[in-house]
Amino acid sequence: MKHRLAVAMTVISVTTLGWAGSARAVAPLCADSKDPSVLLARARQAVGSGDLRSLVARGPTIGFAATTSPMTREVAAILPERFISVQTSKVTGQAYVNGFNGDVVLGVPQVSPQVSYVPSHNELQRQQEHLDQLLLGWFGRQRTSKAPSRRYSGAVTYREQAAVLLTTDGAEPGFVARFWLHRDSCLPLAVGYERERGSYEEIDPGASAPALIRLEQLFLDRRTTSGFSLPSRIQHVRADRLRSEWKVDHVEVNGPVDASLFQPPRR
Repeated sequence: MKHRLAVAMTVISVTTLGWAGSARAVAPLCADSKDPSVLLARARQAVGSGDLRSLVARGPTIGFAATTSPMTREVAAILPERFISVQTSKVTGQAYVNGFNGDVVLGVPQVSPQVSYVPSHNELQRQQEHLDQLLLGWFGRQRTSKAPSRRYSGAVTYREQAAVLLTTDGAEPGFVARFWLHRDSCLPLAVGYERERGSYEEIDPGASAPALIRLEQLFLDRRTTSGFSLPSRIQHVRADRLRSEWKVDHVEVNGPVDASLFQPPRR
């Protein structure tokens, strides 16, 4: 899987989402509206509102925890039903795969070979949300029209930047509950969510329940690629601590696709 994805990363495609038009030279302000649908539309305009037919990204990941080894991450997707992310350790060469192909989960959890693995519906939802996090933070878009509705939660300061906050009430663990947009440019700043806390992880006093832990993804240093303003750095924050940074050194939008990348895992 790692080799095939690495070879084909320059030719990955995504199904059209159907937003047409050209990017505006000057993004509208996000400060003059409290309507979430208007704010999401302006975020799409700020990033680039052309049709999204393809996405591929790769680059090194730097860990800031003592136990984190340097990784290389590669991502490919075919919207709305195919997505794969491969993180490969530069030290051991071990690849960690997650994603989905329709209703099939890609990648097998790190369990004993003797343990049978049957993906649950919740696991599929979590994998789909990995793609939703990427789409919101990169493009200001949602994967499908069935995505959860969001509400305006006010003008805020997010990491010393003026922002507006959209939230989703009752978001399940793993699903984006908070979405920050820059108040002036409307560009996506970050997504925030919670997930189940691993036994090895510290208790997060800021989480909504002791069994959960907060995570944020910050989208930084945007550059124009194929008419879209896309981040070149993505920082991952867990329980208010910076854990890793993905430096995206290659992005391609709207290329062809090798569908064989999304074959289900071998049992």
